[in-house]
Amino acid sequence: LPSSIGDGSTSVVAESASSTTSTPIKPKSSKWSNVQERTVPAVLMLGGAYAWIKYTGTNGVIALFTFLQAAMYSEGTNVVSSSSNNINSLEKWFIFLTFWINTSGRIVFPIEW
Repeated sequence: LPSSIGDGSTSVVAESASSTTSTPIKPKSSKWSNVQERTVPAVLMLGGAYAWIKYTGTNGVIALFTFLQAAMYSEGTNVVSSSSNNINSLEKWFIFLTFWINTSGRIVFPIEW
């Protein structure tokens, strides 16, 4: 603010500006904010994964991994396909199915040779 505007109206401007910003609201502490934003969701996710594994066993682990693999594969191929359009959707999921059969599919469909 300028120190003087001629007829002494500076004090009115200074007083009105100071009255609107008299007490700023303090944000939560950074430690508590960090706990809320990172630790609590991580603990809930680990607890959910533990419960899923405990109650569903091996089949649940395979289902969870298959879901996560499909989600990551879909996201990765969407990023790549946005820059080049060399592969269609059927080919994309055929490649994923081939990969899945060679990893998790051996446990789901055991074949004795």
